[in-house]
Amino acid sequence: MRKLTFAVACCVFSAMLLRDPVEARLGAQSSDALTAPYETRDPGQRQYVRQGCYQCHGLVGQGSILSGPSLSPLRIDSDAFRRYVRNPKGAMPPYTKRVLADADLDSIEAFIRSLPPGRPYKTIPALARVGSSSDHAAEPQLSPSGRAIYQRHCAACHGESREGGIAPSLIGAGRKRDVAAIAALLANPPRGMPKLSPQPLTNKDVEAVARFVADVR
Repeated sequence: MRKLTFAVACCVFSAMLLRDPVEARLGAQSSDALTAPYETRDPGQRQYVRQGCYQCHGLVGQGSILSGPSLSPLRIDSDAFRRYVRNPKGAMPPYTKRVLADADLDSIEAFIRSLPPGRPYKTIPALARVGSSSDHAAEPQLSPSGRAIYQRHCAACHGESREGGIAPSLIGAGRKRDVAAIAALLANPPRGMPKLSPQPLTNKDVEAVARFVADVR
């Protein structure tokens, strides 16, 4: 009986000796597989991932309607980018210097600016077919002069199609505010939004871009 017990114990011990190194190697390989893509690239990308930027803005800055806006391309200058990261608006947490050093923030900005811009949906056949009918229906309703003013003064932050960017999306803004309310907001903007009236925008310009944002004829 003791011989049988000893034999079983030897088998179990041998199995452990054989198994543990294999499992250790597999565990190490799995960990390396997860971290290697970010540890071997530039420091800006490593910080972008380590700080969790990708969780809202995507691994390539593509953004999401449900989380953070697209960062590719980055439509603001370096000073504005740093100010926003340090003291953001909305749901984004502040990244103070205690959390993120200036050098690391600079490397993140360099990484974001190195990303190629996303493809417009109209250049992707499957998406173009989905959006084409609604595009043609919506465009005649928008003020042409308002569209031009918006592209010149607002698109850099709110996106060329009002989809949002460094500033919130304006799609559906007309369901929340009427033209007069949007014009009043443009004339007396909140902190962080540039004041464009009465210069460079006249009252007529403000009304035109407000009508464009509200999707009013």
